[in-house]
Amino acid sequence: MADTTLRDRVENLVAWMAVPPVAGLLGAVALARSARPIHTVGQLYRGALSVTGESATGIPLFDHSGSHEVVCRVSQAIAVRSPRKQVWGLAIRVPGAGRRGGPADLFVVTADPASSGPGAIRRRATVWDGPSTSLIRSGTDAGAALLGFFPSAPGVGELRVLHTGSAVPVGRLEIDLASTVPGDVRFEPGRHDLVGMRAPTWLTILRSNAYAASRLAGRGATG
Repeated sequence: MADTTLRDRVENLVAWMAVPPVAGLLGAVALARSARPIHTVGQLYRGALSVTGESATGIPLFDHSGSHEVVCRVSQAIAVRSPRKQVWGLAIRVPGAGRRGGPADLFVVTADPASSGPGAIRRRATVWDGPSTSLIRSGTDAGAALLGFFPSAPGVGELRVLHTGSAVPVGRLEIDLASTVPGDVRFEPGRHDLVGMRAPTWLTILRSNAYAASRLAGRGATG
C-alpha cells in the first residue's frame, strides 16, 4: 500500500510540474493557428443514450437500463490543419451520472481500440469513419478499462467498455445531427467524472489544466 501511495504522489507531482510547459505549448499553438489548440472547432448536438443494463460493469450508468437525454460535442480534438483528415473528439454529457447526482462528461477521440495511450490516436475524415476511445485506462470494479464508441452510421453508434481482450456493449448513442444546441457547454474532466470509472489522479490534474490552458490560450482567437 505504501508503494502505491508513493507512486501516486510522484505521478501527481509530475502532473503539476507539467502544467506550465503544457500551457506554454498550447498558447504557442493557439497563436500560430489563431485558434484554440485542443477541441478547436466543434458543434453541440442533442442526443439520447439507451442503456440495456445487461452487463455487470460496476458502472451504475451502464448497469441499469434506461434512456438518457444527452448533449454531445463533436470537435477537432487537436488544431491540425489538414484538408482531408483530423483527430476528432466526441464529448458526451449525461445528467445525473456523475458524483453526488451531478452530470458526467465522457470523452473519446478517434483511435485504435486495440491500443491505448497517444500512439492509439488516428486521423480520419470524420468522427463517424471508425472507432473512438478514451486513451488512458480508468479503474473499474471489473479492472482497468477504456471507453469506446463504435459508429454504425453518422450520429449513431454503440458504447462499449473495453478491457484487455474483451469489449462489453453497454449502450446505444443516437445523436440528432439536425438538432444543434446554441451557445457553449463547458465539458470538465475531473469535475464531472463518471461514477464507477476512476481516472488516474495524475491524468485528472494534467487534463483539467490542459483544458483550462487551452481555453485561455484560444480566448479571442478565431475558429
